[in-house]
Amino acid sequence: MSEPSFLHFCRRALQEQVAAINATCEAAADAHRRLSALHAEMARAAACRPRRARRLIAVAA
Repeated sequence: MSEPSFLHFCRRALQEQVAAINATCEAAADAHRRLSALHAEMARAAACRPRRARRLIAVAA
């Protein structure tokens, strides 16, 4: 493999790695948003329940 094509190969491999990392970060951020929304929904549901049920829900979360 000539020097320019080797450098091109390395750049391409690096770009693919960066793209994979970015996709992983985006997926993690999306999962965090969904989990936060679920916790907020659980908190709203718990606020409408008696004290004992709120305590049980808090322990489960």
